[in-house]
Amino acid sequence: MSLKLGALARAEVDVTTPARMTVIDADTQRALTDTKGKECYIDFLSIDSEAGRKLDRARSAAAFRKMRSGRNQIENEDPVETQVETLAALATGWYFGEDADVFSPDKAKELFATPEYAWLRKQAYVFIHAEANFIKRSSTTSASSPSGTSPKTAS
Repeated sequence: MSLKLGALARAEVDVTTPARMTVIDADTQRALTDTKGKECYIDFLSIDSEAGRKLDRARSAAAFRKMRSGRNQIENEDPVETQVETLAALATGWYFGEDADVFSPDKAKELFATPEYAWLRKQAYVFIHAEANFIKRSSTTSASSPSGTSPKTAS
C-alpha cells in the first residue's frame, strides 16, 4: 500500500491471517473445553479477505444476472443460508477435541447449517463481523483472539 496513513495504519485489518474465535458455551458462557481442558476454537479469515471478497463478487454477479433477466423483484433470501455460506467460506480450521471431525469446508457448512448448533453459527457470525478481531497487532506474531491464543501458535 502506498498510502501514508499515520495513526490509521495501526488499525489495519489483517486480511490474510485467520483470527481465532474461542467457542463460548451457550449455557455456561465460558470457553468450551475438551476433556483435557483445552479450549475449543474456530479460525476465520476476515470478511474483507480474498475469500470474503470472492463471495461478495459471486453474490453481486448473481444479483446482477437476476436484474438483467428481468426478474428485478427481490426474493426472500434465507438469512441462515447466507450465514452458513459465509462462515463456511471464511473458516480455515477448528479444534473441538481429539475425537471430533477434522476440519473441511464441507464439514464446516454442515456444522453451521445444523439447527442444534444455531448458537454457534450466531456466535461465529458476530465474530467475523467484528473488525477488532482482525486488527493487525504491532508485534511480529499473528493477531491474538480475545482468549489470547494465536492461530499460528495453537497446538
